[in-house]
Amino acid sequence: MITETVYLSRDNTIDLLLTSDGSAVDLSSVTRMVLNFDGTLIDSDDYPDAFDWDLETTGKVTFALADALAAESVAAGVYRVRLIVYDATNDDGIVWDEFYCIVKSG
Repeated sequence: MITETVYLSRDNTIDLLLTSDGSAVDLSSVTRMVLNFDGTLIDSDDYPDAFDWDLETTGKVTFALADALAAESVAAGVYRVRLIVYDATNDDGIVWDEFYCIVKSG
């Protein structure tokens, strides 16, 4: 499992490449993404600036989470984060992956 770091009140991003069977996945049909930080949900519907999957690289998603985590009062610590991806045919979402996220004060 990968580990990523977010610094509160900083502009660092997390870049992930979403794959299936070793190939990057076309994200053009994705309608929403949610990151679950131990019960605190960071939702692209609520924080659209925190998510970017409309990139030139197939399968790439960038998360800019500092402001959203601060707004949701997520404290510094280590979290096991679950990524849930939604599209028109998967309106209940697909659990795509989990990763560890270290949240640090700026």
